[in-house]
Parts: sequence; C-alpha cells; structure tokens
Amino acid sequence: MNDRGDDFDPEDLDPEGLLEEVQEPIARPSHSFLSERPSRRAFWPGVVFALMAAAASVAAWNDSGFKADWIGNPEKIFSGGEWWRLFTSMLLHSDIEHLLSNLLFLIPFGGLLTSYFGWRVFPWLGLVLGTATQALSLKTYPDEANLLGASGLLYVLFGLWLSLYFKAETHLRWTNKLMRVVGFGLVMFIPSQFQSNVSYRTHYIGLAVGLAAGAIYGAIALKKDRAAPPSPPRPRILPRPGGTLH
Repeated sequence: MNDRGDDFDPEDLDPEGLLEEVQEPIARPSHSFLSERPSRRAFWPGVVFALMAAAASVAAWNDSGFKADWIGNPEKIFSGGEWWRLFTSMLLHSDIEHLLSNLLFLIPFGGLLTSYFGWRVFPWLGLVLGTATQALSLKTYPDEANLLGASGLLYVLFGLWLSLYFKAETHLRWTNKLMRVVGFGLVMFIPSQFQSNVSYRTHYIGLAVGLAAGAIYGAIALKKDRAAPPSPPRPRILPRPGGTLH
C-alpha cells in the first residue's frame, strides 16, 4: 500500500481482484394498489344483494309463514332436503338494526373485492362460501335451532379481503402488512358486548373460510402484477477468474 496519505487506490484493498460489485436490491413499488380508485360498477352486486335482503326481511317481518319457509333450520335442511334455505336464510334478518349492521359493511367490502380482484371473487365466490358457512354453522346446532342473517357472508368477505390484501399489497414489507391486518381484526372481530341471540360461531366460521379461500385464490389466480415481487438476491462475494477465497 502507498505510504502517501493523500493517495488512495481501491485496488490496495483488493490486490488480487477477488471482490465483485454487489448487486443492488430490487426496489419495492412506490404506491399501494389501493391508490387506484375502485369502479362504481363494482358496487352493484352488493347493492342488488342488499335490496334482495331488505325485501325478504320486510316480507318475513309481516308474514310468519314466509319466514318459516326461508329460515335456516338444521332438520329441514339436512333431513328434509330443503337446501335452498342455506341461501335464503342469508337474506332474512331479525329487525332493521340487524339488517343495516350487515349491509352497511357488505356493500363496500363486496364492491372493493369486485373492483380490485374481479367478479369471480364477489359475488360468485363470496356467495358460494357464504352458503357453505351457513351449512357448516348449522351442522353444529341442534335440530330445533334457527339461523338467519348475512353475518356469515359478511365475515367471509372480511376474510377474503384480508388474505387478498396481504397477497396483493407489494409496496409494504410483510411485517407492516401483518400489523395492519391484526389491527383491523382487533377493531372488527372482537365484540364490545356479547348477546345470547347472536351466532358468533357463524361469524368466525365465515372468517376462517374467507381467510383460507383468499389465501388459496391469491396463490393460484391473482394476477402477476398484483403478486409480491421476488425477494432480491442476497449479496455474494465471488472470485474473479484466477482468484481464490479463503
């Protein structure tokens, strides 16, 4: 190495030419996919479902026979073969508060899923999974129990959204995404008070179904531009021709 303090040659640190330039890491996207404004048309499936639920609920409030024919009941579904009740029971609600509490969340989340992930996710996949959630929940109840409301479907949509958001949001590190998902869950999924006439098991069955289905759908069908970028290669020190590392 040269003894003069004002002369410095990088080759002095690597006299045998053993080190190569380290590759720069791949930059993450600078903005969220949510920065794209959702399509207004995407909210129509949720609006149509809401109108159907409102009409069916009002009819049930005024006609006990109509309610008895549409409500979810384990004996009539699994023993009597009245499978349509798995869907119609999602339309019925006990009162206006029950109806609005579900629809005020179902319309926006259904619209966001449709806009960002396509019509296959909502309404089609969401309604299929909502119906499956009704079946799974009713299987856990005695024959005389009755189930109504779109809460199971709503929690399916929550689960789908969280799983697909985690997969599609590529401008954040996974730890930041996990914190947002957990924060959302703490706010939305822990009730402030427990009511004896609320089927919390249906909520959490729907949430589990939605999370699982969203993870599978995201891994298989999510568009490449929405998928997470590959991890940057780890920096390596390579020998140049003729060099030797110890």
